[in-house]
This record gives sequence, C-alpha cells and structure tokens, in this order.
Amino acid sequence: MEEKSQTAKLLRSSKAEIMKVWEARVREALPAAQHESRASLRDSIPDFLEDLLIALETNLSTAKPEIIRFAHKHGSERANTSSYSIEDALTEYNILRRVIFAIIEVQGPIPPRDRDIILEAINYGLAKAGAEYAKLQLSQLAEKNEKLSELHADLKKSEETLKLAVTSSELGIWNLDLSTNLVTWNGTAAELFGFDPATTSLPFEAVESRIYPEDVEKNQNAFKHILSGNDVHFQDFRIVHPSGRVRWLSGSGKLVRDDAGRPARIIGTDRDITESKEVEAALRESEANFKQMANSVPQLVWAATPAGQVDYYNDKMTEYEGAEIVDGEWRWTTLSIQRTKRGP
Repeated sequence: MEEKSQTAKLLRSSKAEIMKVWEARVREALPAAQHESRASLRDSIPDFLEDLLIALETNLSTAKPEIIRFAHKHGSERANTSSYSIEDALTEYNILRRVIFAIIEVQGPIPPRDRDIILEAINYGLAKAGAEYAKLQLSQLAEKNEKLSELHADLKKSEETLKLAVTSSELGIWNLDLSTNLVTWNGTAAELFGFDPATTSLPFEAVESRIYPEDVEKNQNAFKHILSGNDVHFQDFRIVHPSGRVRWLSGSGKLVRDDAGRPARIIGTDRDITESKEVEAALRESEANFKQMANSVPQLVWAATPAGQVDYYNDKMTEYEGAEIVDGEWRWTTLSIQRTKRGP
C-alpha cells in the first residue's frame, strides 16, 4: 500500500513539471501542436493525470470509467482540430508516458504494480481516444460525402440545364488542343461544318478544309489574333458543305493558358447565321434597286425620319438648280435650297 501511495504522491507533486515538459516535447514533435494555444493544447491532460491518480490510489478496474471519460474527451477534442491526424493524437499519449516515467523515476524506481497501472491506463486511454477519434472522423467523412453527393446532384442538374440551353440555341462548342492540333467538339459543331454529328474530334486541318476559300486567310489571321492575347475574338465567316452549299457561321474564340502561362488550347463557339446574312443581302439588294429606280425618274425624291432628319435624296435633288444640303443635312424646319443666280 505504501509503494502505491508513494507513486501517487510523487505524481501529484510533479504534475506541474510533467505538464511543462510534455507541452514542450509535443510542440517540438508535432507541427500541428505548434499552432495550438497553450490552453487548447493542455486542456485535457490535467484531467488525465487526475484519473491516473485515482487508478494508483484505488485499483485499475474502478478507475477505468474515469479513463474512458477522459479518452473520449481527448479524442473528441483532437478529432475536431483540423490540423491533427490520428497519429498526432496518439503520439501525445506516447510522449506523456515517457515524460511521466522520466520525471518520477528520477526520485527512485517505480514499483512493478504501479508501473503496470500507469502503462495500462495510458494504453487503454490511447486505444479509446484513437477509437473516438476514428469514429468522429468517419462521421465527418460521411457528412462530407453527403455534401459531395448533393454537390454532384446539383452539378449534374446544372450540366443538364446547360446541355438543354446549348441544344436549344443550336450552339456549336469546340476546343482546339494546341499541342496535338486536335479539335474536339459537340455534335452541333460537327454538323455545322458538315461532318457527322457523332464525330467528336478531328485534326484542325480537316476542319479548316471546310472554310470558304476567300475566308481562309481571314480565319488564319483571327487565330493569330487569339494567340496574341487574352481577349475573346468574334468573326463571321463562310464554310462550304460537302454538298457545295455555302453557309455563314458566327464564331468566337478565346485562348486558354496552362499553369506556366503558356498557350495550351483555344475554346470557342459557332452558330449558323446564314438566314440573317441572306436577309441582310436581300435588304441591300432592295435598297440598291430603290436607289436605281429613284435616280431614273425626273422628279425630286427625298426621304426624312419622323424627327425631320433627311436620310435620303436622289441625284435629281442635288442637280436641281444647284440645290445642296446646308450644314451637311436637311431638316423639315431648316430646309434651305440655294439657287444659282441665272443670267438675263
């Protein structure tokens, strides 16, 4: 009984020194501990030493509930410290064991029974703390997996929405890998250039061969412009389908660099604007026909906006006795026709 009480007495009188040495060695051994405050790092250890004193003063079996309580507390605290690994938490126990023996044995050998109690208490606490740590880590992992599943579901939903939007807009999306000169694209882009929609990739040369001959140089200059900077470049160009039909496309492209800042790929979009171009051509033709007709009649022909801004006049208007636009415009309220003075 005296040996047991003597070890407990030495442990109680050495608690402050044990705490100081343990803290110093833990901070030296564990990088994670270097970022913890003193209170946070030492919070549970005094409780453990008190539980160990109970084990020495009574017997190990009656002290186990106290050790379990401490082990759960210590495991929970370390598990919720993001910088701690389970190995770090268990290392703290092993350092504590070495410090306790080193300090107490300076004053004399520890009786075998007390040594066994200390080792059993630390090993039991180590096992229970490790189990608690692992349980909390698994719980946190399950929570993260649940959040990842939710994010995955949201991402899938967003992808489906984007896919629907791209399909509805009939937008061709493509990617040119500058290291392989290989173009990968969606089915819409392939179809726009007259390829099978199932064709997911082609050499850039095969794609370029479909560009209208007069637009090849313009298209090459566009790619040079994209490679020279980071802005998005827009351009309208023509392509020739295998059937011989010419289609107009409106394209855009942007350079993407790798982590080292080197050009890695060009991404872009294309859409068919043939109908718009045909409408524009029809309007230009209609306007040209109107002007030809207006210039062929002997009457003065001119037109103005509702605000009075003259936006068209035929040749006869300027030929009429030297009439001209004053200050570069005619208006309903300021219309001024200058006449050339005639002789007698």
